[in-house]
Amino acid sequence: MAKVWGGQTFLSPAVKPMTVLDVGTGSGLWALVCQNNPGSQVLGIDIAPSTPPFYVPNCRFETMDVTEPWKIEPGFDFIHARGLPDFPAPTRQTIFDAMWDHLNPGGWLELTNWIFKLRSPNHSTEGSRVEEWYNLIEKGKSFQWLMGFGDC
Repeated sequence: MAKVWGGQTFLSPAVKPMTVLDVGTGSGLWALVCQNNPGSQVLGIDIAPSTPPFYVPNCRFETMDVTEPWKIEPGFDFIHARGLPDFPAPTRQTIFDAMWDHLNPGGWLELTNWIFKLRSPNHSTEGSRVEEWYNLIEKGKSFQWLMGFGDC
């Protein structure tokens, strides 16, 4: 993404945020950009344990399920989430609410690559398998639908 964005790792106008939360940190690589702002404290969270390739003293990682009540203290100047899967509407709302509840007043929330309903300007997705898939996500049944594809 930094290559696409001309070297930037995020697009929000957050300038040297002191407290940063990386939701869905995965490998932790994005969270490690805190080395560029050593005055910040960065927390990367993911459902699976993160094993970053190197250590940065102002960055730490926790394993947690963002669909469950958050057990981390609020107070982030910048919350970053990239590449999260889509969730049924009530779960998505729970995650959004948790992010807002953990954001400091005047803080920034940046969501990138979060799958929402795919639409087409010419309405070609209407009545398609893509629309069916999205409707099943909304109902919380996308996994069962995907299982019907066998080796696809």
